Amino acid sequence: MSSSGPVYLLDANMLIQAYRLYYDFDLVPRFWTELAKNAQNGHIKSIDRVLDEINTRDDDLKKWVDKFEAWFLNTEYGDVLDAYASVISWALKENYKERAKNDFAQADNADAWVVAYAKARDCIVVTEGYFNVDIKKKIPVPSVCRNFDVRCLNTFDMMRELGIVIK
Repeated sequence: MSSSGPVYLLDANMLIQAYRLYYDFDLVPRFWTELAKNAQNGHIKSIDRVLDEINTRDDDLKKWVDKFEAWFLNTEYGDVLDAYASVISWALKENYKERAKNDFAQADNADAWVVAYAKARDCIVVTEGYFNVDIKKKIPVPSVCRNFDVRCLNTFDMMRELGIVIK
């Protein structure tokens, strides 16, 4: 079932930080229920690369995402691959430390893929990273989004836009 409206594309750190810092499954199960509900109606998605990143773990988050593999979209499409090439090309030319560039360009790093998918498919990226022009040791997802005119929000802003209130 799909609904019209924006699609929020979750990156790995959004899910991991929600699980580790704010919304542990036993304390705030409603958060996860709301994510599932919004994923089912087509408003929340993620990508296969994020699923792969989370599946390297052995915790409750891995068990949760394993139930919802259908919400993790395939990145092996021409438009996404073209956008990924643009994202990587841009990152490698920017003024970041070489280690940051190498980490960002690793095939198992979902960050560039999330931005590429969002650019190619007109999605909103949801991340816990933040824009800071002075960061050079890591390539922040919001910085990449800004360069490619991809809208980027944090978890709380996504919740506000979707009307998710945890009571």
